[in-house]
Amino acid sequence: MSNIIYKYLPSERITYLENELLRFTQPGDLNDPFECLPVYPTVEETIEIINKVSKMEIDSLKKMKLSKSERIDYKNKLIRKYKTIITDIKKDSPKNLRKDFYKDSNININSKLGIFSLSRRWNSTLMWSHYTNSHKGFCVGFDRTADFFMRDSKSIDPNYIFQPVIYDENRIKIPIERGVKINPNVLLTKSLDWKYEEEERVLASLDKSDKRIKNEPFDIFLFRVPHKIIKEIVTGANISKNDYEKINQFCIENNIELYESKISDTKFNMNRKKRK
Repeated sequence: MSNIIYKYLPSERITYLENELLRFTQPGDLNDPFECLPVYPTVEETIEIINKVSKMEIDSLKKMKLSKSERIDYKNKLIRKYKTIITDIKKDSPKNLRKDFYKDSNININSKLGIFSLSRRWNSTLMWSHYTNSHKGFCVGFDRTADFFMRDSKSIDPNYIFQPVIYDENRIKIPIERGVKINPNVLLTKSLDWKYEEEERVLASLDKSDKRIKNEPFDIFLFRVPHKIIKEIVTGANISKNDYEKINQFCIENNIELYESKISDTKFNMNRKKRK
């Protein structure tokens, strides 16, 4: 695996070369409607789980120092408690139950979590088209071994995660329970359709951002991504002369390797050549 990880940027983000700021985006503002969207169990599955928990709790009474009458009374209270829970679940339709939990979890995630998406490859024609204004932008190659990316493994910040995306046919299933800790794989799993991106992502708390800009429907949270961890920059095949000159000067001043991407003469892929 290469030690370089790439971030595709549109031409407007040339401001990054001036201020070191890039956006960590809330899941709800990304371009995949399935982003961080888990599957909740059916009502039947939920009731089955509740019945198992109920049985475990009732069985545990045998280990408690209670009189026979106390044990019977306690057991009856537990039975009534779980019957009430199951009755309440059955009253609501599965559709509404899921809708409530999707709404609650989405509000929670979008208010707290920012995602910084990167790729192991610089030469995806689709990503150049989608994320750089049709090859008018540029692609920054970062040192993936830098502390910026390794905060979690180096115990610098345990709330900061840098992991490769998992590509799967199925969404992650989580229990319908409030207060349950989010399975990190919910935040890292995407459809197989996205596999070509070879994505890795940084997950960070939005309250750690360096700048916040009010915006609708989602505020913009900017984090400082230091220039010192840049290893190379690749310019788009359709980059403007003005933007190229700015990037070229930046690379000269910071001793960063600069490459120019070119459309292959014979294949549907990208080539690049190093600036002399």
